[in-house]
Amino acid sequence: MKSQSVSAGNRSTTTSRKIRVCAFALGTLVCFLSVASAALAAPLQVFVINQRGEEVFLSFGGAGTINGQIDSNPLALGTNYSVAAHSTRGNIELTEFSGRVFLALEGALTTPNAGNGYSPNFNNPSLGDYGTRWDKAEMTLVPGNPFSVINLSAQDFFSVPLEIRTYTSGSSTPATTLTWRKGESVVMESLASLAVNENTATNKAIVNGPAGVPTPTFGNVVRMIAPATTGGLVTPYSNIGDYVDAMRTAGQTTKIVGTALAKNYDLVASFATVANPTTKAKVGDIVLTGTITGEPNPTTIVLPKGFLTSIEIYQANPTQYFVNGVSTAPTNSVFDAAIRDIYVGFNIGTIGSTVENPNVPGTSYGDSTSQQWMSPNKLPFTDLYSHAQPGNPYYNQYAEAVAGAGDAYGFAFSDFVQSPLASLNPADIVKMEIVVLDPLLVPEPSTVLMAGMGLIAFFLLALRAKRRR
Repeated sequence: MKSQSVSAGNRSTTTSRKIRVCAFALGTLVCFLSVASAALAAPLQVFVINQRGEEVFLSFGGAGTINGQIDSNPLALGTNYSVAAHSTRGNIELTEFSGRVFLALEGALTTPNAGNGYSPNFNNPSLGDYGTRWDKAEMTLVPGNPFSVINLSAQDFFSVPLEIRTYTSGSSTPATTLTWRKGESVVMESLASLAVNENTATNKAIVNGPAGVPTPTFGNVVRMIAPATTGGLVTPYSNIGDYVDAMRTAGQTTKIVGTALAKNYDLVASFATVANPTTKAKVGDIVLTGTITGEPNPTTIVLPKGFLTSIEIYQANPTQYFVNGVSTAPTNSVFDAAIRDIYVGFNIGTIGSTVENPNVPGTSYGDSTSQQWMSPNKLPFTDLYSHAQPGNPYYNQYAEAVAGAGDAYGFAFSDFVQSPLASLNPADIVKMEIVVLDPLLVPEPSTVLMAGMGLIAFFLLALRAKRRR
């Protein structure tokens, strides 16, 4: 889970997810950071490839450490480095970095500073960078740590399609490629179409501006702000809180089962119908009761109703819950893992679903355990979200659209059911390319369709001409 910091009126993109098991910081896996880094590998060679016909600016941000160089000069957080149109910038070496890599189009970013963790503004119209198209990759590179990774993320917003390629020594074939498979105009249009409450929302999801991507319906879109970061009491997106209310009315129970931090948990989640002063449960809260390795039997976890609103489900970021009646804050514990499963279920549509779970033939998602939503196999997104809730808007529609368009995070726990990560294990990965994709090189479905129709027409004309002979 992530906690958002607000600086100078801007909701910072610097995040620290508290409920992560294993821990994901800034969207990247950093399990067991105590791993010894005795045998340090050579620095990671980084290349930024600009496929666009405009200048791009590279910068690094976040509250973590950066240790590297560019053109033999030390890299610095918040500094913009130019990458000319249709060019590649190399001579970048990274030894250690935990934060975000930013790529901005045409103009250098101006709002990052030490006070906001070198995080650019993306959703405050009164601050700079709001009208600038920029995007990011989230990265954790720790010397000697095999769990170092990088990922693309659209869980806070989408603006510019990027691609990540990683390479092992001596190989010209990427070990991993993370990319977008749909053109930026198609992605903008599809995400904007999901902001069904845009006109009545507290804060807007669609950012328009001269630098935006032309779309058929929504004008020039600079970025689409995600449900988790729009904030406000009324979300521009579908009210996923209705899903919770429906399950509460139905008296839904869910089996929350898994293993985290070498502890097994086997719990049943239900909605409280009466208050319980011992467990601190109130009517409407979610109560998880069962066994956890090394904990009292039974153990009871209470997730208050206030953390089950639409925006809270999208953010998956409670600041408090109760364990056996004791107020508890998220600390990346086994309790957090159990609560994470609740938020995952509401986002991917598995809680209460009557659709068969491919991992458990003959059993519905709603009757499966939370562990079985991803085990023995991580399921394709097409088996979840709308598939798990046919005829209902009971899932994170934004996250589903992102999953269908590429390899980026669409919500905080996309990795629970997908694998949107590229390893940066220093023992294996020696080179990384970050590509700012040319929109013309990402075929729009309409372009593909027109090309296909053109080929068919050409074939038919040729066939007709042949018959006339």
